[in-house]
Amino acid sequence: MRLFGALAFAAALMIGVAARAELINGTQFQSGNWKGAAYTNDNTGRFSHCAMSTAYQSGISMFFAISENYTWRIGWSNTSWNLNLNQTYTVSLSVDGVSAGAVQAKAVNRQFFIAELPAQTTLFDLFRRGNQLTMVTGNDRFQFSLLGTNAALTVLINCTRTQLASAPAQPRPPQPGTDRPGPITTPQPANPRPTQPSAQPTPSSAPPPANPRRLWPESTAQQRVEAARTLSAILATPAMQGFRPMSEREAIDRDLAQSARADLTWRSDLLTGALDIVPAQSGLSASAIAGTIIAADRRACAGGRFDSGTTADPRSQRVARLFTTCEASLRTTEARYMVVPMADGASHYVFAMVGPSFPSGDGRTEVAKMADELRQAVLDVVRQ
Repeated sequence: MRLFGALAFAAALMIGVAARAELINGTQFQSGNWKGAAYTNDNTGRFSHCAMSTAYQSGISMFFAISENYTWRIGWSNTSWNLNLNQTYTVSLSVDGVSAGAVQAKAVNRQFFIAELPAQTTLFDLFRRGNQLTMVTGNDRFQFSLLGTNAALTVLINCTRTQLASAPAQPRPPQPGTDRPGPITTPQPANPRPTQPSAQPTPSSAPPPANPRRLWPESTAQQRVEAARTLSAILATPAMQGFRPMSEREAIDRDLAQSARADLTWRSDLLTGALDIVPAQSGLSASAIAGTIIAADRRACAGGRFDSGTTADPRSQRVARLFTTCEASLRTTEARYMVVPMADGASHYVFAMVGPSFPSGDGRTEVAKMADELRQAVLDVVRQ
């Protein structure tokens, strides 16, 4: 609990409150190397923010916090620093060599300084998709790996969203001229978008804006949080190290039915992975889900040569496996799926691996080979 106590103190500084933030029991999460939780403001007793941090070998820790009005902040701390208290430092940020602009970071104590990040689509997308963040202030230059940040920020934002959804509505006075990022929905993480400060929290049962490409009813906020955690653990396995999460825009630009309709997506240079949540209210069994997928892929292959099939999983009778292929325009696209029950026993995950049907050299296609690796990682993480 010492870690979360330190994080609570740092997060309290990040949101600019003098009182210590109090951890909300049961909200702790870990996504890759990032650890975080939700907190209340001791002065009001109400939810104030979700925060997460990770430590680097340099001795620097990096923090993100998203508050109840969806303001998002970044901070850095190092016990060896001797900052000038309350001084503002100009910090230039870049991700993978692409400039992310400059922010003003304030030293809230001698070892910790923070900055509010602007509500810019490009900036948020850079943090989510990037591999390395470079931070320059004065003559000092620091670099931070962003491995796993996409999934971690997704969990963090949904931490805030879930807390607001479960809390009683608290009227807030309007703040003219304030541009605040709004909530993003988790199956297909989007960037912060402006919201009205006086808007009431969304009830937990209310779905996010519908994706017209989806095959299933919308999932719950809690299911999306759990899916992001699950995917983060899967992508952290050695077999999946060549993949990185994709943004919603990337998923659509891949021009694949599987990624465009998915809740979460990831990619390598050649292949695309996708994760769908099929909630219990769909009323579908694993075999019925498989049939729905085959029918959807057949429609998407209009004008092409289509093939499909199903197979049992030798490790778990609860898992359904299937494949589809579409030969069109001198190219064959192959998709390998597995349908896995979620913890409630009635909802399901649908994992997919999609790509061109090239031979891998061992008698399998590249898609089939990586789908087997994904299957092993999924079964190890989901524990079927």
